[in-house]
Order: sequence, then structure tokens, then C-alpha cells
Amino acid sequence: MRVPPLRVVQVSCFVDPLGRRPEDLLAAWPSLAGVAAAARRAGVDVTVVQAASLEAEIVRDDVRCVFVREQRASPVRRRA
Repeated sequence: MRVPPLRVVQVSCFVDPLGRRPEDLLAAWPSLAGVAAAARRAGVDVTVVQAASLEAEIVRDDVRCVFVREQRASPVRRRA
């Protein structure tokens, strides 16, 4: 009997303060997909979900990376 692979979702709610495109985030943050790719090579089915300035879906090293558009919270303003 074949055992199905373990499924993992790696989630990050951190919004890039520079507002970079998803492709640029993968280049700037190599561990974002790198850690998931290592787990994938070990047989784990991994999906990365990352807050971003744009919606996108990219497959890198056999790992599906889903970028979900998030708006940063507005700063709290105090009245003088």
C-alpha cells in the first residue's frame, strides 16, 4: 500500500516594505522557496503562501509559491 506524501503549507504574512514583485521577492529572499524546496526533495508536498503587493503563482524547484495581495495596515495617526 502506497502512503501519500505529507502535505505542508508554509505561510508568511509579512508584507515586503519595498513592495517588490513576487519574482523579485524570490530572488531577494532565497530561503522563502529554498526551505520548501529542501522539504520537497525529501518527498514532502509543499506549497508556499506569501503576502505580497501583487497576486501571482510561481513554481520554483517543483514548489508552488502563491503570492496573495495584502495591503499594509494604515499607520495610526494621533490628533495634535
